[in-house]
Amino acid sequence: MGHSERRQYFGETNEIINKKVRAALKVGIKPILCVGESLAQYEAGKTEAVVTDHVTGSLKDIPASASLVIAYEPVWAIGTGKAATSEQANKIIGIVRRL
Repeated sequence: MGHSERRQYFGETNEIINKKVRAALKVGIKPILCVGESLAQYEAGKTEAVVTDHVTGSLKDIPASASLVIAYEPVWAIGTGKAATSEQANKIIGIVRRL
């Protein structure tokens, strides 16, 4: 849920994704929440703000005990041949865990 293409092409907002996460949890499905920034956001140094917005908005009022997976999906790395370094990914993992 929250895959970048769904956000970009179908206008899925954090609020819509939140409803999907709630629905999945209600019926016992373990959701996978995708979070990540675009190339422009990355280059502008907005990675932490974007990821924080995705996590907090998409998981609003979801208990911390909920069983789900959060996947860091830097949009700038999709189909470009570029990849996040382990340092970049670990930094984002730390942000997500703090949230």
